[in-house]
Amino acid sequence: MNKDSDLLNPNTLYDLFLEKRELINPFWGNIGSEINKLSDQISFENNETDADDLDKLKVLLRNFHIEHSIYSQKVEDNIQRLNFGSVMAGQQPVILGGPGFIANKISILSAISEVVDVEGKKIAPIFMVGDYDGYQKELYRTYFPNPISPNAVILDANDSLEVQEDTVIHRVEIPDEKWLENVFLQIDQSINGFKSSVKPVDKKKLLDERLAHIKTLIRFAHSNSKTFPDFFVKIWGTISNKINDLGIVFLPTSHPDLRELLTSQYFKILCSDDFHKIFNKQTEELIKLGYKPSLPQRDESYLPFSYECPCSGYRVNISKSKHQDGFLLYGQCSVCKKDYEFLVKTEEDLKSIIKDLGPRVESSQAIVQNILNIKIRISGPGEIAYYAQVSNAINAIPIKTPIYFRYKRAFYNSNWIEKLGKELEKRNIPSLQNQFLFKILRDQVTCQKSEDLAGLRKVEIQLREFIHSTFLSLLKVQHKSDPSKYLSWQFGRFTKEKFGQEVSWIWIDLALLTGLADYIPTYIRSYNPVSSPHGFNYLNTQV
Repeated sequence: MNKDSDLLNPNTLYDLFLEKRELINPFWGNIGSEINKLSDQISFENNETDADDLDKLKVLLRNFHIEHSIYSQKVEDNIQRLNFGSVMAGQQPVILGGPGFIANKISILSAISEVVDVEGKKIAPIFMVGDYDGYQKELYRTYFPNPISPNAVILDANDSLEVQEDTVIHRVEIPDEKWLENVFLQIDQSINGFKSSVKPVDKKKLLDERLAHIKTLIRFAHSNSKTFPDFFVKIWGTISNKINDLGIVFLPTSHPDLRELLTSQYFKILCSDDFHKIFNKQTEELIKLGYKPSLPQRDESYLPFSYECPCSGYRVNISKSKHQDGFLLYGQCSVCKKDYEFLVKTEEDLKSIIKDLGPRVESSQAIVQNILNIKIRISGPGEIAYYAQVSNAINAIPIKTPIYFRYKRAFYNSNWIEKLGKELEKRNIPSLQNQFLFKILRDQVTCQKSEDLAGLRKVEIQLREFIHSTFLSLLKVQHKSDPSKYLSWQFGRFTKEKFGQEVSWIWIDLALLTGLADYIPTYIRSYNPVSSPHGFNYLNTQV
């Protein structure tokens, strides 16, 4: 048996999809190797969902987007495309809109939905709002680069709220306007610290104008929102569908009418005898191959749902046991200490509590798989890792699984990063700001213009290897002040666990460089027809 400390992240197994498909397929099934090949890998049979339920979903989605002021004709067009299927990404709602990787997910959703086309049939880009998750640090806290040190500037909502951790996030109200203005003050102070790197004066004015535009958007979203999901959806929906006409369809996972539509899927998972067995088998196979599972093994009482206590809003872990010709669901709220028991024999029994049931990581995709007819699932490293354990268990329910496509991490330039990077380069300290990077980027543009797909593949490999090797070299000198600061600004490494600017820094950081109108399009342009589901993008953007 492998020692836990010796086990590798399953993402390193996923990265072998080109060389060792016989190892990959048992865990994730068919993986799309490039964006331009996805159309050949999916089938376009019509949605298997009951036609009435699909119509109800469309009405729900249309009304949701109208109510949140993020509706457009392109949103409507994409809602209608659900007949042919969808490409889906998702994220829990994070305060202030959260990190930039959310824009990265939205951009690849848009890019793939435009490219995947079989006989005139296109798929809908769906962004699943994971508002069933519990209130926790990664949702109420986000980060901005610090101009004077490698430490992050922490933008935190928790001190302004009195909320029990793990309360379902769709019930958590956002903090007040005073909190928002204090956050803006923190951002202003950070930007002022970076301004010395911005020249000439008209560029500083442009930076101020962009910051003012961003603040206006956030203030508008805040003043028209009550809960975390409202605030989150209004920010991203406005950028995606109003400032840019992308037509992204946001899925309100905890909407009571949607939950009712999904009763049959919850019931199907509840009745599965094989889910936990196959999940555990996949877990054991990962360990045998030398990989560390993201999720622990499950026993037969484990149920991949949570019950939302009507009193406290706290997520209650629900277990199950067979009872006569049905199932007994039971659990206790750790806040109000109330015991819950539900006897479920039929879908109608489950429907009586469905509006208080939410998915967990294993079931969040499975419950919407059929109604959304998901063809492609866009995921980050965390999701990809646990799908290695989950995908076969979902198939056994049986619920079809999609192609799992991991988005690329993005790194980007700025005036202050470039200035520091060039100073490091002069002192023979590793830096991305050198001639080799700019040669790679020039080659990338040349290959794109000439539609040289083989050349683009080569450039992608070179870029990934260059960024990764520079990062590893910098780790050897991270004890010094400037390299440590550069690792933070350029690589998002303000703690040992963090890696990637768009993973670490709030979306505002890059939007200040691009402006709101070109923010998501900057990400979209970084994807090309041969973009594969791993590696890095580099966005050479400055004020």
